[in-house]
Order: sequence, then structure tokens, then C-alpha cells
Amino acid sequence: MKLAGRLKIACLTTLLFWAGAVRAECLPEPQVPTAEEIPTLMQQAVDRGFLWKISKGGHASWLYGTIHANQREYWLPGPKTRQAIFSSDAIAVELDITQSETMSEVLRLAQRGAGQVPAQFAERIKAQLVKNCLPVELLDRVHPSLVLSQISLSQSRQDGVEAAFGTEVFLLGAAQGAKKKIIALETPKEQMSALLEDGKLTTAQYQQAMTLMESGQAREQLRMLVDTWARSDLARMERYEEWCECMKTAEDRKAMKRLNDDRNVVLAKRIAQQHGQNQSLFIAVGSLHMVGKKGLPKLLREQGFQVEPISFQ
Repeated sequence: MKLAGRLKIACLTTLLFWAGAVRAECLPEPQVPTAEEIPTLMQQAVDRGFLWKISKGGHASWLYGTIHANQREYWLPGPKTRQAIFSSDAIAVELDITQSETMSEVLRLAQRGAGQVPAQFAERIKAQLVKNCLPVELLDRVHPSLVLSQISLSQSRQDGVEAAFGTEVFLLGAAQGAKKKIIALETPKEQMSALLEDGKLTTAQYQQAMTLMESGQAREQLRMLVDTWARSDLARMERYEEWCECMKTAEDRKAMKRLNDDRNVVLAKRIAQQHGQNQSLFIAVGSLHMVGKKGLPKLLREQGFQVEPISFQ
């Protein structure tokens, strides 16, 4: 998988919540709004991302395309998104990271493949870890893809992009505060298996990853992804394959199918099951799961849902 594929891991999965826990020591902590600041900031917030109303069986739920690393000024939801959140009975996310058992399992699975970086790349990766204020011990602690993802995220922190401002951070906090039920649509094993597959990277994958990180292209790709989400530019998101540098080889296409299309089939079935229990859901899943022939809006239409895009204009 190319680095853009690993950026998808970094940007569009809840592994970023794990990654964000590994602080870049020479960069300042993200300034999360205080409880006193949030009411004022909420009044100023505008809607971003992608929202659909999905209806079946006489009641409606909401489908929302999220981003798992974001900038502070984009963190809080706008009025239409807030209305959908608080009118729902439950919040459905990929993984419920408020559960200690879930995070323990994610961290355990993340250790697979640790310490297996080929010698010809180890020093270059160590140099990037040091440059981005990260402990070199990461190489021996977690899967190489997660090490590369953490470096990419730390590079993007210079642009104000933080895991702490990911959409799910707000949603899970809001769900707990409002005492709403939280539903996990995937298990840690399912998600980690899709993300890390057999735990191995090829020499070509390492080489391309290092080139993108050392050139600054990886940081630019993540900045473009955040901008596309913040502008609610669905047409541009639909063209992700044209600018992500992640679909050029058969290996890339296989990885993207595993990361997106295959997971979407399962996610759509579980969304339909939960909605069918006569509850209104606010379903928050990474934005790339919303696009393409196997995007969730299309799959849910095929399951008999009426799917209505909500305009933020």
C-alpha cells in the first residue's frame, strides 16, 4: 500500500485516536476548547463534512461523513449537523473508543509486525521520528504502517491538524454528555485486519512512503483531504482517486478495495440492522466510505432506504 493508503489509515480510521496519544514532544499540545468557550464557539460553527437523511420503516436516521484528524476551527458541528445529532436516539461510529476494552484490543493488535523494518529503511525512519519529535522506540512497539502514519500525522500538526479535533472526539463526548447510546459498527479485530492485512510491507512500499514523507507530499495530501472535508466538497471527494496517489497499481487497488469497499458492505448491513430496531441513529463514518460505487449512500439505497443529501448552503 502506498503512503496515501496509509494516510487513509491515519486520517480515516479511529487509529488516529491511538496515534494522537503518542505526543510529539517538541510541539505544543492542541488547544482543545474549554467548557466555557464551547457555547460561544458552537454559535459560530458552520456545517462541514457530508450529511444524508436516510429513511426506512417509517422513521429516519442520519448518515454523516467524518474526518478523523482536523483543525480546531472546524471541530464543532454547525446547526444542521447539531440538530441531527441531538434528535437521534443513538450515535453509531466505527469503533467505540470510550470503552477501555476496545482500546486495549486495538493497542494489542497494533503490535503485530513491530520491529520488522528492513535495515536499509530503519535509519531513514528513525531520522523522521527524531525530526518530528517522536520516540524511536515506536519502531519496536507497533506495526511499521502505524509508525509511518504517526510520522505523517506529526508532520501535519504543523498545519494545525490534530487527532484531538477529529469528528468522533466531539461526537463521543456529546453522546456521553447527553447519555445517548453509543453503537460500534466494527470490532477492533475486523478493523485492524482490514487496515494491516498480513502485517508486511514490501521494499517498494517503504521506498515510496519515505519519498512522500521526506518530500512533504504526504503532508500536502492530508492538508488537501482536510480542506475537501471542510468545504463539504463531495464532488472533489468523489475524485479522491485522481489526487491521492493511491490507485496507480494493482496492489493499490486491492488495498483500497479492502479498506473501503469490502468494509462498506458490512457497515451497510449493520446500519440497516440497527435502524431496523426502530431507533433513530446518527451514523458517523469516515468520509471516503461515502463515495464511489460501493459508497454507503448507494449501498443503503440498494437496501431500500430513501437517501436524501442535506445541503449546507
